[in-house]
Amino acid sequence: MKKGLFITAALMVAIIIIRMILSLTVSEQVAEVFCRVSFSFLLFYSIVRISKNKVKAAI
Repeated sequence: MKKGLFITAALMVAIIIIRMILSLTVSEQVAEVFCRVSFSFLLFYSIVRISKNKVKAAI
């Protein structure tokens, strides 16, 4: 459980750093789209992983 939280936090930091780099190099709009898509994917991945662990625990 703690390992998953650490990975999620590290991914969030990486997304923010990439967003900052994109906003400086390309444009703010591209950085915003990247950030929204990345956080949506991370949220979806976290929900799937949590539900997968609960199903595994119930069996």
